[in-house]
Amino acid sequence: MEPNISNTNQMKTTSHSLNLKQIIGIIVGFFILVISLSFFNEKQDFYFYPWYYEYLVYFLIFFLIILTYKPARLYLFQLLSSIKFNKPKDYVFIILSWIFLMSYLAVLNIITQQLNMPPDPPKMIYNPSEIQLFIYGIGLVLLAPIWEEFLFRGILFSRLKNYIPIWACFIISSLVFTCIHPISFGNSLYIFVFGLLVAYSYYKTNNMLVPISIHLLNNLFSLSIAMQ
Repeated sequence: MEPNISNTNQMKTTSHSLNLKQIIGIIVGFFILVISLSFFNEKQDFYFYPWYYEYLVYFLIFFLIILTYKPARLYLFQLLSSIKFNKPKDYVFIILSWIFLMSYLAVLNIITQQLNMPPDPPKMIYNPSEIQLFIYGIGLVLLAPIWEEFLFRGILFSRLKNYIPIWACFIISSLVFTCIHPISFGNSLYIFVFGLLVAYSYYKTNNMLVPISIHLLNNLFSLSIAMQ
Protein backbone atom coordinates (compact mmCIF):
# COMPACT_ATOMS: atom_id res chain seq x y z
CA MET A 1 0.00 0.00 0.00
CA GLU A 2 1.50 3.31 -1.06
CA PRO A 3 1.44 6.20 1.40
CA ASN A 4 -0.98 9.00 0.61
CA ILE A 5 1.16 11.99 -0.18
CA SER A 6 -1.44 13.96 -2.13
CA ASN A 7 -1.92 16.46 0.70
CA THR A 8 1.80 17.12 0.77
CA ASN A 9 1.96 17.61 -2.97
CA GLN A 10 -1.03 19.95 -2.94
CA MET A 11 0.30 22.22 -0.21
CA LYS A 12 0.80 25.71 -1.61
CA THR A 13 1.43 29.12 -0.18
CA THR A 14 -1.91 30.79 0.37
CA SER A 15 -2.32 34.04 -1.52
CA HIS A 16 -4.35 36.74 0.21
CA SER A 17 -5.94 39.64 -1.61
CA LEU A 18 -8.43 42.46 -1.12
CA ASN A 19 -11.42 43.21 -3.33
CA LEU A 20 -12.46 46.69 -4.44
CA LYS A 21 -15.04 47.17 -1.67
CA GLN A 22 -12.49 46.23 0.97
CA ILE A 23 -9.93 48.64 -0.48
CA ILE A 24 -12.42 51.52 -0.53
CA GLY A 25 -13.55 50.66 3.00
CA ILE A 26 -10.00 50.72 4.36
CA ILE A 27 -9.14 54.04 2.71
CA VAL A 28 -12.44 55.75 3.59
CA GLY A 29 -12.27 54.49 7.16
CA PHE A 30 -8.72 55.73 7.52
CA PHE A 31 -9.53 59.19 6.18
CA ILE A 32 -12.64 59.53 8.36
CA LEU A 33 -10.63 58.77 11.49
CA VAL A 34 -7.73 61.05 10.53
CA ILE A 35 -9.93 63.99 9.50
CA SER A 36 -12.12 63.65 12.60
CA LEU A 37 -9.15 63.57 14.95
CA SER A 38 -7.47 66.48 13.18
CA PHE A 39 -10.68 68.54 13.29
CA PHE A 40 -11.30 68.03 16.99
CA ASN A 41 -7.63 68.43 17.78
CA GLU A 42 -7.71 71.93 16.27
CA LYS A 43 -11.12 73.02 17.58
CA GLN A 44 -10.97 71.97 21.21
CA ASP A 45 -9.40 73.96 24.02
CA PHE A 46 -7.23 70.95 24.72
CA TYR A 47 -5.33 68.76 22.31
CA PHE A 48 -5.81 65.04 21.82
CA TYR A 49 -2.15 65.01 20.81
CA PRO A 50 0.56 67.69 20.35
CA TRP A 51 1.79 68.68 16.90
CA TYR A 52 4.91 66.54 17.02
CA TYR A 53 2.83 63.37 17.45
CA GLU A 54 0.94 63.97 14.18
CA TYR A 55 2.66 61.38 12.00
CA LEU A 56 2.88 58.90 14.84
CA VAL A 57 -0.90 59.14 15.30
CA TYR A 58 -1.50 58.55 11.58
CA PHE A 59 0.78 55.52 11.70
CA LEU A 60 -1.09 54.06 14.67
CA ILE A 61 -4.50 54.66 13.06
CA PHE A 62 -3.45 52.89 9.87
CA PHE A 63 -2.07 49.85 11.63
CA LEU A 64 -5.00 49.74 14.05
CA ILE A 65 -7.31 49.39 11.04
CA ILE A 66 -5.05 46.84 9.36
CA LEU A 67 -4.45 44.68 12.41
CA THR A 68 -8.10 44.58 13.48
CA TYR A 69 -9.40 43.74 10.00
CA LYS A 70 -8.35 40.19 9.18
CA PRO A 71 -8.32 40.35 5.34
CA ALA A 72 -6.16 43.49 5.46
CA ARG A 73 -3.92 41.98 8.13
CA LEU A 74 -3.28 38.84 6.08
CA TYR A 75 -2.61 40.91 2.98
CA LEU A 76 -0.18 43.13 4.91
CA PHE A 77 1.76 40.08 6.11
CA GLN A 78 1.94 38.96 2.49
CA LEU A 79 3.37 42.35 1.48
CA LEU A 80 5.91 42.18 4.30
CA SER A 81 7.08 38.77 3.14
CA SER A 82 7.76 40.18 -0.33
CA ILE A 83 10.34 42.70 0.94
CA LYS A 84 13.81 41.82 -0.32
CA PHE A 85 17.14 43.30 0.82
CA ASN A 86 19.47 41.30 -1.44
CA LYS A 87 18.69 42.77 -4.87
CA PRO A 88 21.44 45.25 -5.90
CA LYS A 89 19.39 46.51 -8.86
CA ASP A 90 16.74 47.77 -6.47
CA TYR A 91 19.27 49.97 -4.68
CA VAL A 92 20.37 51.39 -8.03
CA PHE A 93 16.71 52.12 -8.76
CA ILE A 94 16.42 53.99 -5.45
CA ILE A 95 19.47 56.16 -6.20
CA LEU A 96 18.36 56.96 -9.76
CA SER A 97 14.87 57.81 -8.52
CA TRP A 98 16.30 60.19 -5.94
CA ILE A 99 18.42 61.92 -8.59
CA PHE A 100 15.35 62.29 -10.79
CA LEU A 101 13.30 63.77 -7.94
CA MET A 102 15.94 66.35 -7.07
CA SER A 103 16.28 67.30 -10.75
CA TYR A 104 12.51 67.58 -11.13
CA LEU A 105 12.28 69.72 -7.99
CA ALA A 106 14.95 72.08 -9.34
CA VAL A 107 13.10 72.42 -12.66
CA LEU A 108 9.79 72.95 -10.85
CA ASN A 109 11.32 75.73 -8.76
CA ILE A 110 12.60 77.44 -11.92
CA ILE A 111 9.15 77.22 -13.53
CA THR A 112 7.38 78.68 -10.50
CA GLN A 113 9.90 81.53 -10.40
CA GLN A 114 9.41 82.26 -14.11
CA LEU A 115 5.66 82.38 -13.53
CA ASN A 116 6.23 84.78 -10.60
CA MET A 117 4.55 82.35 -8.26
CA PRO A 118 5.63 82.41 -4.61
CA PRO A 119 7.39 79.20 -3.55
CA ASP A 120 5.52 76.85 -1.28
CA PRO A 121 6.71 77.51 2.26
CA PRO A 122 7.96 74.38 4.00
CA LYS A 123 6.22 73.26 7.14
CA MET A 124 8.17 75.19 9.70
CA ILE A 125 9.21 73.83 13.07
CA TYR A 126 9.46 76.64 15.61
CA ASN A 127 11.86 76.20 18.51
CA PRO A 128 11.14 72.53 19.22
CA SER A 129 12.79 70.76 22.09
CA GLU A 130 15.12 67.89 21.30
CA ILE A 131 12.55 65.28 22.30
CA GLN A 132 9.83 66.99 20.23
CA LEU A 133 12.08 67.12 17.19
CA PHE A 134 13.08 63.49 17.68
CA ILE A 135 9.45 62.28 17.87
CA TYR A 136 8.42 64.43 14.89
CA GLY A 137 11.41 63.25 12.86
CA ILE A 138 10.73 59.58 13.59
CA GLY A 139 7.12 60.03 12.52
CA LEU A 140 7.89 61.98 9.34
CA VAL A 141 11.02 60.23 8.13
CA LEU A 142 10.47 56.61 9.25
CA LEU A 143 6.80 55.95 10.00
CA ALA A 144 5.07 58.07 7.33
CA PRO A 145 6.89 56.38 4.43
CA ILE A 146 5.94 52.96 5.80
CA TRP A 147 2.20 53.43 6.23
CA GLU A 148 1.76 55.68 3.18
CA GLU A 149 3.52 53.22 0.87
CA PHE A 150 1.66 50.23 2.25
CA LEU A 151 -1.66 52.09 1.87
CA PHE A 152 -1.23 53.82 -1.49
CA ARG A 153 1.13 51.49 -3.32
CA GLY A 154 0.84 48.16 -1.51
CA ILE A 155 -2.96 48.22 -1.19
CA LEU A 156 -4.53 50.83 -3.49
CA PHE A 157 -2.21 50.69 -6.50
CA SER A 158 -1.48 46.97 -6.52
CA ARG A 159 -5.10 45.89 -6.05
CA LEU A 160 -6.55 48.38 -8.56
CA LYS A 161 -4.56 46.57 -11.24
CA ASN A 162 -7.17 43.81 -11.07
CA TYR A 163 -9.98 46.17 -12.07
CA ILE A 164 -8.65 48.97 -14.31
CA PRO A 165 -5.82 49.56 -16.81
CA ILE A 166 -2.37 50.03 -15.33
CA TRP A 167 -2.12 53.66 -16.50
CA ALA A 168 -5.31 54.46 -14.60
CA CYS A 169 -3.85 52.80 -11.48
CA PHE A 170 -0.87 55.14 -11.65
CA ILE A 171 -3.07 58.23 -12.00
CA ILE A 172 -5.72 57.35 -9.41
CA SER A 173 -3.28 56.23 -6.71
CA SER A 174 -1.15 59.35 -7.28
CA LEU A 175 -4.17 61.68 -7.19
CA VAL A 176 -5.45 60.19 -3.93
CA PHE A 177 -1.93 60.38 -2.50
CA THR A 178 -1.67 64.04 -3.55
CA CYS A 179 -4.97 64.91 -1.88
CA ILE A 180 -3.72 63.95 1.59
CA HIS A 181 -1.01 66.61 1.35
CA PRO A 182 -1.34 70.42 1.45
CA ILE A 183 -2.80 71.63 -1.84
CA SER A 184 -0.90 74.29 -3.79
CA PHE A 185 0.42 74.57 -7.34
CA GLY A 186 4.06 73.68 -6.78
CA ASN A 187 3.52 71.24 -3.94
CA SER A 188 0.72 69.36 -5.71
CA LEU A 189 2.72 69.01 -8.94
CA TYR A 190 5.68 67.64 -7.03
CA ILE A 191 3.63 65.24 -4.90
CA PHE A 192 1.71 63.93 -7.92
CA VAL A 193 4.88 63.16 -9.89
CA PHE A 194 6.42 61.71 -6.73
CA GLY A 195 3.40 59.42 -6.41
CA LEU A 196 3.81 58.31 -10.02
CA LEU A 197 7.48 57.57 -9.46
CA VAL A 198 7.09 55.47 -6.32
CA ALA A 199 4.16 53.60 -7.89
CA TYR A 200 6.32 52.87 -10.92
CA SER A 201 9.16 51.76 -8.67
CA TYR A 202 6.90 49.24 -6.96
CA TYR A 203 5.45 48.11 -10.28
CA LYS A 204 8.91 47.42 -11.72
CA THR A 205 10.56 45.86 -8.66
CA ASN A 206 7.64 44.25 -6.77
CA ASN A 207 9.58 45.12 -3.63
CA MET A 208 8.02 47.43 -1.04
CA LEU A 209 11.51 48.29 0.18
CA VAL A 210 12.06 50.43 -2.94
CA PRO A 211 9.14 52.91 -2.66
CA ILE A 212 9.56 53.08 1.12
CA SER A 213 13.25 53.96 0.74
CA ILE A 214 12.56 56.63 -1.89
CA HIS A 215 9.84 58.08 0.32
CA LEU A 216 12.14 58.05 3.35
CA LEU A 217 14.83 60.01 1.49
CA ASN A 218 12.24 62.51 0.28
CA ASN A 219 10.86 63.14 3.78
CA LEU A 220 14.36 63.39 5.23
CA PHE A 221 15.12 66.10 2.69
CA SER A 222 11.85 67.90 3.53
CA LEU A 223 12.66 67.83 7.24
CA SER A 224 16.13 69.25 6.64
CA ILE A 225 14.60 72.13 4.63
CA ALA A 226 12.01 72.83 7.32
CA MET A 227 14.69 73.07 10.00
CA GLN A 228 16.74 75.69 8.16
